[in-house]
Amino acid sequence: MIALESTRAALQSAKPFDRTDELIKSELNAGRSVEDVFNDLRPIVDAVFELPGLTEDGEKAFLGSLDALTGNCRKERCYTDTPRISASSR
Repeated sequence: MIALESTRAALQSAKPFDRTDELIKSELNAGRSVEDVFNDLRPIVDAVFELPGLTEDGEKAFLGSLDALTGNCRKERCYTDTPRISASSR
């Protein structure tokens, strides 16, 4: 689950775009779906924008991540679910 604190740390880092991307990809690589990750972030949107010291880059990184999770960006930038290997295909 992506909590406000880990989101804050990513957005307020020196590289908010990279850190936010890493945060989301780690969740996806752990087997969570794009929808799961989006559902983690949706309830904290207001709190993110109220973070003291949130920079313009941090704001853009957060909004860009939401767009990439919902498919509202160029196809190559969108997050996708990690393919699952089923027991029958091993």
